[in-house]
Amino acid sequence: MAALNCAAASKDNKDNKDNVESGFSLHNHPAVIYSHKRLQDPAQTSQLHTVHVFDFDQTLFRSPAPNAAIWDPYFLSKVIAWDECGPGWWLTRGTLELGPEVEATEWDGYWNEDLVPKVRESAKDPGCLTILLTGRYGPLYSDILLRMIASKQLDFDLVATKPATVYRLPPSSNSSCANPSDDLDTDQPNERREEVYVKLHTFSTKREFLYNVLLEYPGIRKMMVWDDRPGQIAQFRQAGEKWIEQGMLDSEAQGGGGFEITRVDLPLRLMERKKEVALVRGMVEAHNRQVDLEDAAFASGGMEEVRYLISGEGAMPRIRPELEGVKDMWDPYWEYVPQRRTRIEMIDTVQYTGVEFSASTQVLLRGIALGGGRNQEQGQGQGQGGDLDGWTIQPPAALQDTDLSTWTPSREFYVFLCARKANAEYRQKLGGLGATVFVLVEGVGQVEGRAWALKVRGVHSRWLKEGYKVLAPDGEVFESVSKYLAAHPAKRFGNLTMKKHGSKPYITMAFDRAQGGRASDASRITDWEPLHVHLDSSTNAATTFPTNAAPTALARGQKIVLVGTISEKVVLGSKIPKFGHLATIPRAEVQIPALVKKYAIDKKLDITGHELGKTLKAIESEMRRVGVENKQSNHDAIFEIVLRACAGLGSGADAGTGAEAKSED
Repeated sequence: MAALNCAAASKDNKDNKDNVESGFSLHNHPAVIYSHKRLQDPAQTSQLHTVHVFDFDQTLFRSPAPNAAIWDPYFLSKVIAWDECGPGWWLTRGTLELGPEVEATEWDGYWNEDLVPKVRESAKDPGCLTILLTGRYGPLYSDILLRMIASKQLDFDLVATKPATVYRLPPSSNSSCANPSDDLDTDQPNERREEVYVKLHTFSTKREFLYNVLLEYPGIRKMMVWDDRPGQIAQFRQAGEKWIEQGMLDSEAQGGGGFEITRVDLPLRLMERKKEVALVRGMVEAHNRQVDLEDAAFASGGMEEVRYLISGEGAMPRIRPELEGVKDMWDPYWEYVPQRRTRIEMIDTVQYTGVEFSASTQVLLRGIALGGGRNQEQGQGQGQGGDLDGWTIQPPAALQDTDLSTWTPSREFYVFLCARKANAEYRQKLGGLGATVFVLVEGVGQVEGRAWALKVRGVHSRWLKEGYKVLAPDGEVFESVSKYLAAHPAKRFGNLTMKKHGSKPYITMAFDRAQGGRASDASRITDWEPLHVHLDSSTNAATTFPTNAAPTALARGQKIVLVGTISEKVVLGSKIPKFGHLATIPRAEVQIPALVKKYAIDKKLDITGHELGKTLKAIESEMRRVGVENKQSNHDAIFEIVLRACAGLGSGADAGTGAEAKSED
């Protein structure tokens, strides 16, 4: 097959299911939305010795992600989260339906063109099983996924999705490992069923599916995986080691190198701003319509007349007999009981007050952040920044040998002055919104190999004589401040004055997300390396170096000055009103999960997510029983309950206290 066909895919799947409807087979697994006809031929499947597994989002395809520059961080967390703003970003079709214009180009510019040839090479190998395995919710996205793959003429043997986001537990079930074959429609007459769900995590569903692959085709001795998420990559490595230990894949000693995983790091592709805002507004409207239904139901005397909005609900796949003994196959971290929602009102909000730079300056700084590498904001209409006649800013000495192209650059480059709106007195000290500020780059610094930044300070125009190269907001480079001011007279000058006493201004450049780095880590930099500038006689280009680089020829007085503006960063946020009893729920002051994890570490116990969830549930139940609130003043009493609940961990017994400890896994 040269390309996938939706109708053919449906027929293939029906044929497969008809052939194996009476037993367990990979082809009747609910995750499978397409299987190639060649997998029905034993003569061909007997040749399989290798499986290649490709993730979709941010691995094979540059799926649009929410633009953090548009949204308030708190509201963005709601947009991304499942079922907290409509169904959430990743369960909203519009995040993958990019419009007829994009579809007409066969999604040109969105594919990972470095990985596409690997898929095609794999598909041509008769000994290789080629799989697209994505965490996208199959019932929602299967048709568009198959259409996209067909447009790119990618010949997968299997296309598998997440069959369910949540599984609804049967009534009165106390275990998050309830039998998946239990009938979900066995309510007693006139009995209201409590809605309790188990969240099926993406990695757990992928791991279960790949177990099925290895059991279906035992001739496969090697697996190669491509993925983008560091957390899942670490989990895949653990799973690969387990498969080798179980003899399902070859080990290095057997000459097979049975498991390999490659991390894919793609530049983000963002939506056009108006389209993204309209999409999120639609999610908010869907959320608020559900609130209206729930409010009306409560006003009429109860929730029996309206179901909660639960996105991605589905049946948990049956467990193959061979997998029944695999510990914690689904690894559900928590059970979810729907709560009454509150309306969301989108509002403009000031995220911070600071010195902002133009689009051209943003391009220059992004190039510096990645060593002249990628531009992660493609399609955003940014201008072209000047290169300051060959000037470059080297990173701190500790990062000189680090590949910064794998780091995450700041979404926006700015000097942070204070959170939210500046008060009137502080705005006056700054010179008022819209005032022009000259920002001198003084040095570089890094913290723990996790983030690096430029040290800057504000300078008054009267101090800037000749020898200061100035990057204008439009990208033009001036040899001096006086020449810049002659071309761009400033109406009003401002001051780069920090609100917090003792804090130093800086511009965060990049951070290493794979090592847990965050942009905010740059605030902890204390050791800064001054910049020295020398002139390369061969190219006559000025280059900046930290002091330990021992420049050969110091150029007279040459420095880099950026032109910024005192601004408020206005983003879209949300106004979420307090609702009834939710306003009085006390905040958890003692981090009970941290206490349980510390206990497990101290005792050298390898506990699963399911064991953690059951233990936390038992602790909460015991705290309610004895009337202990989660307050810091009750820490000792809570700690005693934690110790009792954890006593059975690692011993084969379920964690819990009293009757809670007797429930079966």
